[in-house]
Amino acid sequence: MIEYKAIRFKDLDVISDYLRWEDVQGCEWSAVNLLTWNQFGLEYAIVMGYLVLRFIYDGQYTHTMPLPPVPEGVEHPRLAEAGDGNLECVIRAMRDECFAHHQPFSITNLNQQAIDFLQRTFPGEFEFSQPLTERYDYICLRESIIALEGKDMRPKRQHLYQFPRFYPNHEYHPLEPSMFPECLQLLQRWSDNAEAIGHIQGADSKVMERESISQVFDNWERFGAIGGALYVDGKIVAFTYGVPINGNTFDLCVEKADIAYKGVYTVVRHEFMQQIPEQYIYINLEEDMGLPGLRRAKSSYHPAYQIKKDRAISSFKPSAAKVERKREGVRHLMKTVFNDRDEALDIFFSRVYSPAGNYCRIQDGQVVSAAQALPYRLLYHGQEAEAVYLYAVGTLPEHRGQHMISRLFKYMHRGLLCQGKVFSTLLIEQDGLQEMYEKFGYAQVGIAPLQDDDVVENGFAAYDEWQHSRPCVLLQDERNWEALQQYARYDKSYYLVKPHYKGMVRIINVMEALKLFAAAHTDLSLKLHVTGDNHISENNGCYAIHEGKAQRIPRCTNIKTIFTINQLAELILKDAPLEMPLMLL
Repeated sequence: MIEYKAIRFKDLDVISDYLRWEDVQGCEWSAVNLLTWNQFGLEYAIVMGYLVLRFIYDGQYTHTMPLPPVPEGVEHPRLAEAGDGNLECVIRAMRDECFAHHQPFSITNLNQQAIDFLQRTFPGEFEFSQPLTERYDYICLRESIIALEGKDMRPKRQHLYQFPRFYPNHEYHPLEPSMFPECLQLLQRWSDNAEAIGHIQGADSKVMERESISQVFDNWERFGAIGGALYVDGKIVAFTYGVPINGNTFDLCVEKADIAYKGVYTVVRHEFMQQIPEQYIYINLEEDMGLPGLRRAKSSYHPAYQIKKDRAISSFKPSAAKVERKREGVRHLMKTVFNDRDEALDIFFSRVYSPAGNYCRIQDGQVVSAAQALPYRLLYHGQEAEAVYLYAVGTLPEHRGQHMISRLFKYMHRGLLCQGKVFSTLLIEQDGLQEMYEKFGYAQVGIAPLQDDDVVENGFAAYDEWQHSRPCVLLQDERNWEALQQYARYDKSYYLVKPHYKGMVRIINVMEALKLFAAAHTDLSLKLHVTGDNHISENNGCYAIHEGKAQRIPRCTNIKTIFTINQLAELILKDAPLEMPLMLL
C-alpha cells in the first residue's frame, strides 16, 4: 500500500531533489504552493523511487503525473528525455491504491507528453477532459518582461514613463517582515474590490488566499521567498513575492495592488523582475482560473508558452473475481477475529455489506485489516447530516503490532471526507480501545441506550416516530430495519447492547459540523482554532460562529479558544450526547 503524508518543511529537501528537471515548471511544484494550500489536502509519497502528489479536486483525490528521480551527473536534465522507466508500474500502483479505498483514479496537470504516454501504455483506459485552459500556467521570459519591447508593449512602457510623473514621491523596496502588516491591510482592500468586480470567486477564495499569504509571511525565510513593495507618499500601494520552482524558473506567487494608482501593476512587476536573480530565465505567472480580467492581464505579456494541465480519469474497473476475493477475505477476517458464526455472517453479507463501505488493507493478496463503514443519517437538533457507523474493525492476529489500524483509519477518514460524510461513529466494549480511538480523533460523546427485547418486532413506524423525537441520534432506516429483523430471528445479542458499551464520535468535516452546531445555538458567538487533525489536515484552521452561522476565517491571531478534533466533538455534543440504538455489535 502507498503511504501518503502531508508535506512539511522538512520534506522539501526530499521533494527538491526531484525538481532539478529543467522542464518541470508548473506552479504546483513551488514551495509556497506545496506548503500553503493545505485546504486541498495535498500529500506526497515516494513510489518505486518516483515522487507522487495527490490532492482534493471536485471532492475526490486526484494525482500529479509521477516524477522520476533526476539522474546524477547530467548537466541539463530534461524530463522529456528521461524515458518511461518504471512509470507504468507506478501508475498501476496508484490506481490500485484508489480502488482499494473505493475512490476513482485520476491524474491531473497533464502535458502532451504525459497524455501521449497514458494513451500509448493504457490504451482505452483513460478518458481525457476537455482542455482545462483556465488551469494552464503562463510562462514568460524574464528579460522580455524587463525590456517590454514591441508595439504591443507600448501601453506598459507608457505606464513606466508616466508613473513617476503622476506619483513623484514613489519608491520600491525589497519586501521585509516589518512591511507585512501593511501588506495584509492592502490585501484586505484589494480582495474586497476584486470580489466586487469578479476577479476572485467568492468568500472561500478570499479566506484561502489570505491564509496562504499569512503563512508565507509567518515563515518568510524558511520559504526562501523574494518580494518587493511599491510605496507612494510613504504608503504601500502594491506588493509582490515569489519563490523558485527549479534552477531556471521562478514562480510569481502573488501580486496585489491598489488600482486607484494608474499603471501600478506594470511598475511593481517591472521593478520586481530586476530584483529576481538572473539565473531564473523563466517566470511562471501561474493560471488565470478562467477569470477574464486575469486572462487579459497575463496574456498581455505575450508568454513564451503555456504549460498544458489537462486531466485523465481511469475507466478501469476491478474484475468481479477480485471484488469477490476481497469480500471473502473480509468474511475470513470477521470469523477469525470476532468468532462470528456462519449464520450471522450470511445475514451481514446478504443484507448489510457493501463494497463501497469496505475499507481494508491487503498484503500478499490477503485481507489483513478491515473496517466496515455503514452509512447512516445523524439527527442533530432537527437537522440531518451524513455519517457512518464503523463495524467489525479488526486485524488478523499474526499482523497485529504493525500499526495496521492506524494506517487504515487515515485512509478511511480521507475517503469518508470525499464521500461527503460529516461524522464517523463507533461503539466500544473494552476500555483499552478508547485510548486507541482517541488517537484517531474520536471522543467518547455517544451512548448506546438499552432497548426492549421485542423492539424490532414492534414495527418500524413506531420506532421511527421515537427516534425522530430524540435531540441527537443515529437514524435507522427501513433497509437497516429489515436486516435487524433477520438478526432478531437468529440472535438478538448482535444488536441489543449491554450497559458498558461506550459510543465514540469523530468529526470528518469540521465546517459542516460547525454549521449544524451554529444553527442549533443561535445565541452563541464564538471564535475557535481547530488544530492537530493529522488525518484530515484541511479541518485545521480558525472558525467563527455568530447568529446561527459558521464560517472559516483567515487568521488565528488572538484566538485563545483552541480545540483538538476530539475536543470539538465534545463541544458539539456536550448538551445532547449522540444516541446510538440498535447498532450491530
